[in-house]
Amino acid sequence: IIIYGGDIIAKSPRNGAGIGGGYGYNTTGGNITIYGGTVNATSGSAEGANYSGAGIGGGGPAIDNIGSGGVITIHGGNITAQGGSRSAGIGGGLDCEGGTITISGGVINATGGDCGAGIGGGGGDFGGTGGTITISGGTVTAKSTGNGAGIGGGGVVSEEYATTGGDGG
Repeated sequence: IIIYGGDIIAKSPRNGAGIGGGYGYNTTGGNITIYGGTVNATSGSAEGANYSGAGIGGGGPAIDNIGSGGVITIHGGNITAQGGSRSAGIGGGLDCEGGTITISGGVINATGGDCGAGIGGGGGDFGGTGGTITISGGTVTAKSTGNGAGIGGGGVVSEEYATTGGDGG
């Protein structure tokens, strides 16, 4: 997926990523490159479900645990990414790692759903690691709405496990 510009609104109402992976087997985000434009990417959960996909990156849930963010490169633009339940704003879906995320410019606002990281790993029963995250420019605001990291690993929701973010990758 390559976005050069324009006004993009991408929303998955049921478990897939706004931009990236779908729901089911191998929900990895693939290769996503954004050069510019205004991008608003959100993921939603199916009714009654407590999982979803990333705003940009991996879908959820990954039945085979292959739902990383993939390779996400942002060179510029005005990017807003909202992860669904237990998923990163930018990065991994439910319980999956963030993948390889590189940001070199733009204005980025990324919010993880529940215990997902703002940028990085999805949350869930185990919490996904942040993956490899490189930020060399731009204005970046990243937050979790639960116990995931702003930038780094996803958090854990099960009381059986610790309630801290993944290892930050």
